[in-house]
Amino acid sequence: MKTVYDTPQHLELKRKSVLFLVQMGCLSIETEYKIGQGKNGYAFRADVAGIKDGKLIVVECGGTSMWKLNKLLPFVGELYILPHGQDKPFKWNANMVICQGCGNLKGVVGAGYERNPRSHKALNIYG
Repeated sequence: MKTVYDTPQHLELKRKSVLFLVQMGCLSIETEYKIGQGKNGYAFRADVAGIKDGKLIVVECGGTSMWKLNKLLPFVGELYILPHGQDKPFKWNANMVICQGCGNLKGVVGAGYERNPRSHKALNIYG
């Protein structure tokens, strides 16, 4: 499903995320997957989600807020981030700080990175 906020770059990240979930063996893969309860009937929308072994696997594409990631975590089995400019997502956990503009990993919680979520030099986690 395409939203009014989707750029061609974001749509490409979603396409890559769907392929990633297919390769993982996920079933029932959807884009703009609604999670939780809220005033609109749902609390959050995940960019791409699938089911594997009864667990919800989510991929957020590009930048997103740390607040949203922490709120999504209780609802999902695994949470991945696919940053702009990358081909493969990385598995995210609550100790990681990402750039809310591009999605690249910045560092770990408590190291000062969380103060300015847009100012960073991305860590190379891709080798």
